[in-house]
Amino acid sequence: MKFSFLLPHLNQIGIVRSVVDLSNKLIELKHDVSIYHSDGSNCTWSTVKAKIHPINKVHKVDHEFLLFTTTAMYPVYNDIFKRGYCRQGVLYVLNNEL
Repeated sequence: MKFSFLLPHLNQIGIVRSVVDLSNKLIELKHDVSIYHSDGSNCTWSTVKAKIHPINKVHKVDHEFLLFTTTAMYPVYNDIFKRGYCRQGVLYVLNNEL
């Protein structure tokens, strides 16, 4: 399966740490995982096995599952979903730590 995560950044904060851990586990299970965040810079505090991209590249590919963690990412998700770039599912997780 193809999982894409939308994050506002890759700073070492609550849900971001959880997404990095989850993405690494999904990679170990042979899934295709990408993380899209503000500037696409690499994570400096942990190893990330997922592909990391700047948020402006999120519209260039299809997503099987698109996951986002803050309401600030809703406009990006909504645009992708309306254009038909997200085919099967979406999970929204609200976290006030960001």
